[in-house]
Amino acid sequence: MRYTLAGALVIDGRERRPECQIVVDGDGGWIEAVGSEVTPVGAVIDAGDALVVPGFIDVHTHGGGGFALHTESPGEIVAYARWAPSTGTTAFLINVIGVPGGLPEPQLLAAVDAIERCSEGAEPVGIHLEGPYINPARRGAHHLSWLRRPDPAEMERMLELSRGWLRLATLAPELPGADLLIRQLVDAGVTVSIGHTDATYEQARRGIELGIRHATHCFNAMPPLLHRAPGPLGAIVEADEVTGELVGDCIHVLPPAMRVLIRALGPNRTVVVTDAQPAAGLPEGATF
Repeated sequence: MRYTLAGALVIDGRERRPECQIVVDGDGGWIEAVGSEVTPVGAVIDAGDALVVPGFIDVHTHGGGGFALHTESPGEIVAYARWAPSTGTTAFLINVIGVPGGLPEPQLLAAVDAIERCSEGAEPVGIHLEGPYINPARRGAHHLSWLRRPDPAEMERMLELSRGWLRLATLAPELPGADLLIRQLVDAGVTVSIGHTDATYEQARRGIELGIRHATHCFNAMPPLLHRAPGPLGAIVEADEVTGELVGDCIHVLPPAMRVLIRALGPNRTVVVTDAQPAAGLPEGATF
């Protein structure tokens, strides 16, 4: 079935396009045509009050709608994938964090199972491993018992369990042994991210030289940029090859600081994320 969204404001990542007609192939799930001069086809839906944007790809989320992504249940991840399009998300990384006294092996297995069985809703495109090799001084909401010292054998085990689906790994490059992990992950084709870090500017630069190409929730869980101690933020902004996450809720980072980072990194290096928790999107008073 083909239908038309009429009069929508379209923001396609490059420009704002008002009063657009959007012809959709409802059976195939494809947009056939977009433009102010496009002739409507099929049923016409008034979208004059609507903002139409590309689907959101969330590379840093812990869940939403009452569903957790760090879970031993593949079905819970699949349920999140069905819920996520209600928020505009069409693809996401499954965020796995540390666990007390060991490695998150059941959670990695559940993530791989969910990726391979998911057939509707938002698409899980891989795994984001946030920890366990992060700095205790900047652990944020990560419990101290979840953290571990960098260990190449442990990382190799998690790479094996991920079966090629580990896409992003957050670590603190200043930790003893982190250099080896950065090289190991880069060799495995994983994007390495600096995050939950107390690194100096020099330590962050060293990590970037070794292969770090991303920064987890800039400003949060890291030292601030100071004029005599530029810290990781100084290194992140300075390195054109590094992209930086920005939690876009205006609470983790206030709008003036958000604008500063966006101007410093530019639109092609700024990655807006939710860092959402399983309770995100639920009404007040809801339990799960």
